[in-house]
Amino acid sequence: MRNASRLLAWCVALISLSGCAQMLERLGMGGPPAPMPGAAPTDAAFLGIDRVLRAPGEPDGRFERVSFPDSLGSRRILPGDSALVLDLEGPGVVRRIRLTLASGDPHHLRRIVVRMYWNDEVDPSVEVPLGDFFGNAFDKRPYSAVPMGVSSGGFYSYLALPFSRHARIAIVNETGLPIEGIAFDADVDLGVTLTEPVATFHAQWRRDARPRADQPHVVADLSGTGWFVGTSLSAQGYDSTLAFLNGQERMRVDGRRVRTATAADYLNDSGSAAGGALAAAFHGVVLRDDLRGRIAAYRWHLPDPIPFRSSLRLQLERGTANREAADYATVAYWYQVEPHAPFTTLPSSAERRVPDVLFPSGALYRNDLEIFGTGRGTLSLTVPVPRPDRYELVVYPEASPGAPTPTVRVREAGHPTRALEVSPPGAEAGEVLPGVVLDTVAATGRTVELELAAVGGLALPAAVDLRPLPTWATEWWVIGPWPSAEPSGASPTPALDSVWAPELDSDYLQSYRGPGSNLMRWDSADADARGTLDLLSRFSTGGPALPGAAGYAQAFVRSPDNRLATLLVTTEGPFQIWVNGRPAAGRPGPNVSTSEEAEVRVQLGSGWNQVLLKVPDTGEGWALRVRAADPAGDLRWGLNPQGF
Repeated sequence: MRNASRLLAWCVALISLSGCAQMLERLGMGGPPAPMPGAAPTDAAFLGIDRVLRAPGEPDGRFERVSFPDSLGSRRILPGDSALVLDLEGPGVVRRIRLTLASGDPHHLRRIVVRMYWNDEVDPSVEVPLGDFFGNAFDKRPYSAVPMGVSSGGFYSYLALPFSRHARIAIVNETGLPIEGIAFDADVDLGVTLTEPVATFHAQWRRDARPRADQPHVVADLSGTGWFVGTSLSAQGYDSTLAFLNGQERMRVDGRRVRTATAADYLNDSGSAAGGALAAAFHGVVLRDDLRGRIAAYRWHLPDPIPFRSSLRLQLERGTANREAADYATVAYWYQVEPHAPFTTLPSSAERRVPDVLFPSGALYRNDLEIFGTGRGTLSLTVPVPRPDRYELVVYPEASPGAPTPTVRVREAGHPTRALEVSPPGAEAGEVLPGVVLDTVAATGRTVELELAAVGGLALPAAVDLRPLPTWATEWWVIGPWPSAEPSGASPTPALDSVWAPELDSDYLQSYRGPGSNLMRWDSADADARGTLDLLSRFSTGGPALPGAAGYAQAFVRSPDNRLATLLVTTEGPFQIWVNGRPAAGRPGPNVSTSEEAEVRVQLGSGWNQVLLKVPDTGEGWALRVRAADPAGDLRWGLNPQGF
């Protein structure tokens, strides 16, 4: 009851706030200590943000406004230089900061760095690219959250920044161009009495531009004593989707695992704000771009700070079981008693930039390749392939200004040599360049070998992608829907458990008595350009739904000889498959729900072969796609074998 009353009081207070100081007091950053989640701290060094300041009403302290530059100062920061925009003796608390600037560098939001130092420390407690710190990593967009935001062209923050002896805030210019028109001002309480030891503000930027497939992104890995107060996320999917948001949030506090939640739940469903921004007080979406697979979101824990006495670790998965490739960048915000764990070295300005080119999730980064010398002044790159098939070979060069132009080719006889441009005008070292379609490869084994050569040096590509060249089954015969069996006293089972006439006699010229004695015939249907056959639209009758209903589809594939072949089948759930009337291994039910491509080994005869599938409606998307792995490129799909 007491917690409910406090929550109601917070809500009323937020509505009626008239100033920053009052807001911080209402949030527990100024007034008497308020109860927080977990056990009450017993160690005097364990301080939350509500315990940083003494109770209001003390006679000490004075208000000051600090500006940069002063009336005689320059409003420019030269390339490679920095400006000390705040330099104060303590004790004190910075209550508000605001920063405006202009830069001709399109990547300045990542190349300008904010650093904050407290109490004469050598290593900063805050070291974050400017845009990421204020939730604007991709571009500058106005938004208004309680702790910080962007308005009228300026960045602002109302986070309390306490310091006992000294405070410094520096803006570092790593753009290569002058920063023009910089202006900074801050509201500060100086000479206040602080409760020692003081929990100072910290923020750290972490980025996984190309994470390993089996590793989640680490947002925070903290040691010490303090309170975790927020996260901002700026991420982009390599396949231009937001599927990476379907992962889990995992947190450990003081070695104890806290119950996991989905990333969307952790962000208070910020990730579900389809089509636009959502700027709430403590959670929101600054940017959501479904076409490019970009999202910038934030989650503040100011009403619910997370205490840690020894450690805190927060991770975000990239999609289910980290299967999605995404460029993840996050900022962790927290207060803690010094010392803090050393930060990792901030990457170079070129490495921090938002990439213009993203290779797809299936591409192989150069660290994934086997690279060895040939003894002839060249390098051999061994590229694994998922299965024997025909592939389009795409190489993503990495910019190396001034380097010799490398050449690359498939080492098999008869493949041409291709030059790779690694020094285009304006390119920066380490920048990923657009993919170059190098060749078409008929992979009969599990690897493809490339040979890379250059006079005077070698510039390794950033990534290599082998894209299957699928020939989809696009012309189909379909029939349905057929209901699932419903045993007495049991729930309906998937239609895979029912046997209907089409799988007993699958002649596409045949007709059958279906449910309700209706006469049913096979109809022709075309898949779309990506090979997807939409069964839901084909079998929708406008009548009552048939839970677990199944549809049948058949197509024909022509082989020049008898061979073992691999069919690749994609559905949103279970399926059964027959080739020339003989069952092949499908994907069983009833609890399967996956859209992963399934490999089915089948025996094809010389000439035309019938492929029949039975696919139930799982409610996740009633559709299918089928192709054959075809290294030689000599298989053909058709609708009516009698017409060829």
